[in-house]
Amino acid sequence: MRKFALALFSLGMMLFMPAASVLAQDDEMKPLVVLWAKSYEELIKDIDFMGKASDNPDLGQGLEGLINLVSQGQGLPGLDKSKPWGAAVNSDGFQFQILGFLPIKELDKFMEMVGQLAGAPEKQDDGSYKINVQAFALYLKQVGDWTFVSQAPEGFASVPADPAKLLGGLNEKYDFGVQAHIQNIPEVFRQLAVEQIKLGMDEQLKKMPQESDAQYELRKQLTKDQLDKLTSQMDEMEQITFGVNIDEEKELGLVDVTMLAVAGSKTAERMAKMSDGKTNFAGFNIADAKASLNMNLVLSQDDIAEMRGMVDSMQAELDKQVEGLDVIPDEAIRTEIKELVGELFDIVKTTVDSGRTDAGMALVGEGPHTLLAGGYIADGEVLKKWFERLVSMAETEAGFYGVQMDVAKHEGVAFHTVSIPFVGGDEMAPISELFGDELELVIGIGEKSAYMALGKDGVDQLKKVIDDSKAAADKKVPPIQGQASVGLLVKLLASQQKSGGSEAGDPLVDALTMNIPEKDDKVTMIAEPIENGIKLHIEAQKGVLGFLTSALMAAAPSMNIPGLGQ
Repeated sequence: MRKFALALFSLGMMLFMPAASVLAQDDEMKPLVVLWAKSYEELIKDIDFMGKASDNPDLGQGLEGLINLVSQGQGLPGLDKSKPWGAAVNSDGFQFQILGFLPIKELDKFMEMVGQLAGAPEKQDDGSYKINVQAFALYLKQVGDWTFVSQAPEGFASVPADPAKLLGGLNEKYDFGVQAHIQNIPEVFRQLAVEQIKLGMDEQLKKMPQESDAQYELRKQLTKDQLDKLTSQMDEMEQITFGVNIDEEKELGLVDVTMLAVAGSKTAERMAKMSDGKTNFAGFNIADAKASLNMNLVLSQDDIAEMRGMVDSMQAELDKQVEGLDVIPDEAIRTEIKELVGELFDIVKTTVDSGRTDAGMALVGEGPHTLLAGGYIADGEVLKKWFERLVSMAETEAGFYGVQMDVAKHEGVAFHTVSIPFVGGDEMAPISELFGDELELVIGIGEKSAYMALGKDGVDQLKKVIDDSKAAADKKVPPIQGQASVGLLVKLLASQQKSGGSEAGDPLVDALTMNIPEKDDKVTMIAEPIENGIKLHIEAQKGVLGFLTSALMAAAPSMNIPGLGQ
């Protein structure tokens, strides 16, 4: 893994290294990576809001105070705090050019301040300044009301009068972000990236001690399929944009990740058909749930093949676990269990082959909680017979009579309950904390659906989900949408760490659990197709932003982040 990381780092350095010869003219250059910030004012406002959210209201002022202290009271002379910043890595296919811009219209004063802090910059004959950042030389030159930054003087040969226009309005839409133009990356470097990833995978792809030959070959094939898919996506991906906003009025943090594929490509077609807009499980999208997820996807043939491979791998692994169960000395029972496993995976494979994924889940309640889940299956009648056979075997071979069949029926779904004996101990503490000490499992099977509930009042809660899903069946929904309570997730993380017997704990986990949010702690996510691509939209409430800020400040001393922490 270490060699893999070093290989990727080396590739990144190659992409950003200065050109050794004279750069081509700007009209031959194409952007590879573009970075931007809306303005200094907006960044300080965002930091102020994050500070208030984490009970550190002077965070933004503290940063400005640090700048004034370092600059001996000069601040950032000549900086227009209302205008955007930006930088781009460009290429003509052979050479690279780094060009940045800052809204500094008094560069001489600015460089005088820089000289007092880091040694006098070298002023060039053309009026530009040269500074050395470790072994890397950068040049700054003022043109009009802007200061441009390049790794070579030739980069200033043709700069725009208003470089903010190069951002295409991204600085108006997002406070800061980055955009990568995948198709503009020279083919040789894209291939090099694939080769480096392949080397990393090969290093990790060694046969495990307890892995059978069949399992090893299957895992190798899955890895190869994943690499082929990654290579294809790199060849067909046009652009990736990552943008961040802080909405002070709504008290939200907003993140958009937009991926665009080459028009007419296989990847674009897959993204376009990812959803038909309708789901039979919208009832799992419960507003006050601690966590929920809905997935309504139309699978391509490649998706089906990939999922079949994953299912085969899971089946092989489960067969291996059954073979290794010493508590089953009877070979006939072992064989019957393997048959049941095979039949269950046959049901899963039939559903995968249908090319449709429609499912939902939700974690509800204030504690103890109830986990609800349900989804489409291709043949409910086959699943019903399989479950009846499983129950019969449990009663006959294991003497377990904790299953109650047909305890209720609703909208064509038959419900069965399973009483699960609770085993105490530290390892079960997170489960007990989440669901309570009395565990009841509910199984529901319909003609084309299956449901599960773990926790209190599972049958009634699933009935409501079914009714709400039926009422919303005609409404168009995103193919993927979900939400989660960060506070609950962090509490579970802390409980898991404690149950593992760790007294000192992990420093990062300790930092995360110092200020667990008790309210406004939801993160929501929606993914939906757009023209030639897909857009992922994430919203984080104020409590989440405060929690992240507090965790960063608490972890800063061990992470050597200057200006943060105690």
